[in-house]
Amino acid sequence: MGRLGTNVGFIFSEDDIVRLDYYPNQTNCFVATMVATEIGSVNHHGIVSDGNNLYFYDKRKGFIKYDGSSFEVISDDIRGTIDGITKGYHNLMVGGYNAEDHSIVWIVPLGTSTAPNYAIRYDIKSKNWGKEDKAARTINYWQAFSDVTWDDFVVLTADAWPTTEAWYYYTSESYNMVFGNTDGQLYIVSTEGKAGANLDGYRVEPILPFCNGITVTRILEIWISFSNTANIDLDFYWRGGDSIGEVRNASWTSLGSINMNSPADPVLYIDQSARLHQLKWGTDLKDEYFSVENIKVGYEGQGRF
Repeated sequence: MGRLGTNVGFIFSEDDIVRLDYYPNQTNCFVATMVATEIGSVNHHGIVSDGNNLYFYDKRKGFIKYDGSSFEVISDDIRGTIDGITKGYHNLMVGGYNAEDHSIVWIVPLGTSTAPNYAIRYDIKSKNWGKEDKAARTINYWQAFSDVTWDDFVVLTADAWPTTEAWYYYTSESYNMVFGNTDGQLYIVSTEGKAGANLDGYRVEPILPFCNGITVTRILEIWISFSNTANIDLDFYWRGGDSIGEVRNASWTSLGSINMNSPADPVLYIDQSARLHQLKWGTDLKDEYFSVENIKVGYEGQGRF
């Protein structure tokens, strides 16, 4: 069930949504109205409210935003990712709302996992998505105070006792993501800063039908225009097939790398044939900032499919 305001709630099944209105001081204080069919949430743990809207996962359409009157699909940009949610285990996903940065995080089972193993983050303001390897069976956001030790007080007050201000004066309050799995422990994410670890900075391009979508095409060249130069290698990968499903299930093939210290418009020579093509490029190392103005693909038609 999800709630909007103080007197309105919504009861979800996988296939429909019922609005429940509460009228205080009335004989029949609850009134139920069917508001939607052929849409619903896979479970109640994944229904998240930001106070104005409800967000949930529908097994047919993906992640949905609902304002109480209309529905909006918000996950088209990560269709490839959510198509990888393990079939039959959608009901295990959990979600939470962070009021501090206006984002929602769902923990979902991806790949062949039978338990939630990845955090998918949706920024409500920018409408951008992110993904992180994080296994959890529950997630929430708590307001917590920072820690203050005796050594801190010696530095802050020149004394071992807070003689001029109360204890809480020397602490700060912030929202933190709290999550737990099956080990009986709760864990807290205390920073949104850099962890100092390598990051997956790859960009996955859409599946593209060069020529007319019927002709098999042979990709021979990839030309890159850089906005800046740096001693960074951009890695390129390719996969292809005769159908969208075949492409998505195909493994990535390494095409090699291009160094950003190369002259203007460096080229990567390749030889890959298919009816549908998909490219992935970028870097997976920390502190490697890159900017690309455009990518040009050289190809030739190979005949009818």
